[in-house]
Amino acid sequence: MDVELGDRSSVEVALGDRVTLRLAQPVTGHEWDVAVEGRLIVLDDILEPAATGAPGATAQRVVTVGVNGPGTAVAQLKRGWETGFLERREIEVLVDGAPW
Repeated sequence: MDVELGDRSSVEVALGDRVTLRLAQPVTGHEWDVAVEGRLIVLDDILEPAATGAPGATAQRVVTVGVNGPGTAVAQLKRGWETGFLERREIEVLVDGAPW
């Protein structure tokens, strides 16, 4: 399932599915830091370059998450040398028919 992170607060999938999170990432020194909790695992995390090399162009952070059970994915837009963040997004991953 492909999800623009920020479009919704939760998604329901089957056990063993993969969820692909897409985040627009400005090329201004900020990066999305994605962490998962619960029974989720990050399978892939890539940065697709902006369509143009123009200053301020927007790239795309694409994170694929494996679903071994319910959990939460949290993304924070920040600069690596700063402790705070500019933006935060969160999505809860629910598993259809899971006993937990």
